[in-house]
Amino acid sequence: IEYDGETHQVKALSSAEGPVTFVSSGRKLSGERLDYNIASRRGTLTHPNGKVDEIDIKGEAIEVMPLSDIVGGKMPRGADPEEEAGRWLGAVVTTCPQPNPHYRLETKEVVVIPNRRVIVRKPRVFLGKHLLFAYPFDYVMPLNENERRKRRALFPKVGYESKKGAGLGVSGPFVWENGSLNLEVIG
Repeated sequence: IEYDGETHQVKALSSAEGPVTFVSSGRKLSGERLDYNIASRRGTLTHPNGKVDEIDIKGEAIEVMPLSDIVGGKMPRGADPEEEAGRWLGAVVTTCPQPNPHYRLETKEVVVIPNRRVIVRKPRVFLGKHLLFAYPFDYVMPLNENERRKRRALFPKVGYESKKGAGLGVSGPFVWENGSLNLEVIG
């Protein structure tokens, strides 16, 4: 680990004993290399893995910065613009606790707004090694109880009508930058 007292820059590399571990506001991330500026509260951790509530996330890199840098002028109600948030790049997201998850979402970007939500940008949904479909909108996973009540998770749906037969589909929220829609589709 290196620390420059004048610029407040920290650089750390993993070793044979283990990965670099970054702890902030009770959250813990591990990865290969950390470049972080303590004064500006901005930095990057390469090949990170971590947990946000029950959500496991792994990626190519995570950029840590104040929330205002990520959301710009669209601050969530009651949010502190200086609160730390993260942008995961090249990420895999799952809630499956198995070493080889049964299901996962893969995406180019995941935004984590601590204590509020995890936003998975237009993910591809996999069951085992098989791609099921590409989600056309951002998939939002609420982290606080208020938002959880408002939004249901994307959920597989089975339907049956005696004249039409059986069908499979999905139901859940479709969220984009300016709005959202709860939809149920069965084919």
